[in-house]
Order: sequence, then structure tokens, then C-alpha cells
Amino acid sequence: NLIIKGNNLLALHTLKTQFRGQVKLIYIDPPYNTGNDSFGYNDAFSRSTWLTFMKNRLEIARELLSQDGAIVVQISDMQVGYLQVLMDEIFPEGFINKVTVKTRSPSGFKTVNLGVFESAEYLLIYGKNRKLWKYNPQFEATEYDENYSFQVTNIDEPYSKWKIANIKEVVASQHGYKSVRTAKKELGEGVFLAELAQYTLHNAQSVFRFTEINPDAGKDTLELKDISLKNPGKVFMLERDNLSPRYILNGHEITFYANKVRELDGNLTPTTMLTNIWTDIPWEGIAAEGGVKLKKGKKPERLLRRIIEMCTDKPNDIVLDFYLGSGTTAAVAHKMGRQYIGIEQLEYGDNDSVVRLQNVIKGDKSGISKAVNWQGGGDFIYCELMKYNEAFME
Repeated sequence: NLIIKGNNLLALHTLKTQFRGQVKLIYIDPPYNTGNDSFGYNDAFSRSTWLTFMKNRLEIARELLSQDGAIVVQISDMQVGYLQVLMDEIFPEGFINKVTVKTRSPSGFKTVNLGVFESAEYLLIYGKNRKLWKYNPQFEATEYDENYSFQVTNIDEPYSKWKIANIKEVVASQHGYKSVRTAKKELGEGVFLAELAQYTLHNAQSVFRFTEINPDAGKDTLELKDISLKNPGKVFMLERDNLSPRYILNGHEITFYANKVRELDGNLTPTTMLTNIWTDIPWEGIAAEGGVKLKKGKKPERLLRRIIEMCTDKPNDIVLDFYLGSGTTAAVAHKMGRQYIGIEQLEYGDNDSVVRLQNVIKGDKSGISKAVNWQGGGDFIYCELMKYNEAFME
């Protein structure tokens, strides 16, 4: 766990001898080159100068990546297209995804830019060797899906004896009502729906929906579908190697709600597969995360947790951030048990990454701490590039 103070290009070359080919994930949030030079970094390069600036750092970053490693670069609208072309050259055949992340809302803001309000930033994800990179599937919480409207009331019986009921009628009956209509009227539509959502969540193994079987399904599935259509009311089962059995009734597949329900951050919740548009991570209220503040550019710990979970899988995988800023990447990696290297050249004083990591070691309770049950502990090494690094560079 290294925190290095100094010019990141020099630091990256310094690390090359020891860490070449060992870094599993690089995340950076570089200067966006928006033309606004109020930030500590120069953010008003000419485009060609900025691209050269990025090229020099991305080339050495590639050397540090392991063969199955990935780099994630966060960028805004201004340079995303040019940066993607540059990364295509440095990481040939390495493109994995471009993720759109909602980072702000127009409410409360005065629109000063010409055109549509900019509420998104982008994550460019590239693998050093895309074929060796492994994606760890991610899920996000979603609302109750009312399409799951049936239940096998005797799920422990053999499938040939299954009895099926409408889930709304089951919930209405459990609350002492003779009909769904009466239950909705007496309880209120909102309360009834909430009760329905809770019931399905806690009975996910037996609650299901009917799903169409597409013409491109496997031969065995299509054959069983035809048999099912000729035998209405009878459940059929297809055994599958290394997969759960497939159940078919009246030509439709029975899809259980349990396939959608997972534990996220300690809570049982319906989920959906993560897409390349992320709108579920709050950016408000992160100012105090880690006990340090950054007026511009601070990223939510939840964002870094998702990226680290996507791209690493072992406790000792190395995560590198050479635009460390207030230290979000290092703090999250520390809490998640990953090794990390952070490089930063600007002075942040009381809001420095070193201060933040000291807070983490003491048991910081903000950010993802509750979700990962963070209790404190661990250590890191702080060092600075040699005093005469300009002479060293020459």
C-alpha cells in the first residue's frame, strides 16, 4: 500500500521496475481539459498537448497492467471522443465498455452551458488483453416486478403435483379479504402493493412469472415446449448440465423470482443486471466521506467499490490511481482488502489522501464502511519522489 507524493509520470516510471505486469486495475480521474483552469491541475491545455500529456501516462500505465488487468478512465463530454481514439491506439483490441454515469441533476443548478444540461460523465474501460480479462457480474437494486404474479403453493412437492395460484389472491387471503378488489379498497392500493412486494421477496423460491420460449432456444427446450402445448395444465421439467432445471407449463417457461433476488449491502432486494448506464449511485452528500473534502472532482466511494468489484476478485490484487486527489480509490481499496498504489502531486493539506487513509485505519464509518462491515486496521507507506526530481528527470 503505497502513497507517493510527486509528479505522476516520474513516479510511474519509478514503479515500472518493481511492478511491471502486476497491477490488476488502474482507475484514473485525470484533468478533463474543459478549458477551466481554476482547478489545481492545468485544465486548459490545447487538445494536442492534452492528448500528448495523456498518451505519455497511458503508455507506461499499460506496462504496469497484468495481462488480465484493466484500466478505467473517467472523463467528461469535452474530450471523451478524442480520448477513446487515443486509447484504441494504446490498447489495441482492448476496448471493453464505455459506461455512462449520471453524476448530477439539473435541479438546483442554473444552466450556463449552451445546449442540453450535462448530467453525465463516462468511464472508458480497456483491458490489456481483453480475452484474458474477467468480468465479475454486478447487479443493481430495482423495484418489485409485478409480472411475477403467480406462486407454486406447494413448492416442496414433486413438480408433477404443483398447484398454482395468483399471488394477489394469496396476499389478499392472508390479510383476511375474500377478494383482491376488497383488499385494495380497505388497505389502499399503495399499502397492498407494498405487502405484495414483501411477500414475493420472502417467497422468491416459489413466486414466478411465465416467460416466452424463443424460436432460437435449444432443441430439447423446443421439443418440450411442443409436448407441453399438447398437454395443458401439466408441468414438465428439462434437466440441464451445470444449470438449474427448466420448468415448462402450457408452452411457457416458469421463471422464478429467486433468480432476481440477491443480497446487496446486507439487504435482500430484487435486482437487475448492471448495464452500461449507471444512474443508481448518489453523488449528493459525499462531501464528508473519509473525513476530507474536495470542492471539485470528488467521487463517491460506491462508484469505486463497483469498479473494483467488477475488475478484481482477490484480496491482494493491486489497484493503482495516479490522480489520487482526496484518496477515494485508496480508501475504498483499503476497506475492500485490496492492495493499492496512489500517486498525487498537489497539496491538499487537511484534506489529503494521507489524512483520509489515517481515518480509514482508525475505523472511518462513512462511504462504503457499513456495506463492507469496515472495522478499521491495516497500514500504508507514504513516500515522496527525491527532492531533486527535476534534475533526475534530466
